[in-house]
Amino acid sequence: MHSLIEDLSVLTTIPLNNLNKLLDKALWCFCDCVDESRISKENITSIDIGIGVISICVEDNNIQYRFVPSKKLESAVKAVIVEGKNPLIETAEDKLTKGMLEIHKSFI
Repeated sequence: MHSLIEDLSVLTTIPLNNLNKLLDKALWCFCDCVDESRISKENITSIDIGIGVISICVEDNNIQYRFVPSKKLESAVKAVIVEGKNPLIETAEDKLTKGMLEIHKSFI
């Protein structure tokens, strides 16, 4: 299984411990949203998490989750599958190329 949090830690250089603290706070926000829905007697809570919407449905103490990806996530995943375009690889290659060009320019 892949770990988004570990990958983000490496890419952003934000320590894993700090990201986990942020996730704890995100969990608090999720629970608060569900609690607000419960108080309002709504059985569905929808939360936009940036890369999509998570809907939490509570009926008779049964909890069901549904994730609907954002258009941006959906098109990025399709680009990987259909065209083989990996934005992480493309970004890394672009940065490496720009770095090499800067080094080359400094010698001229």
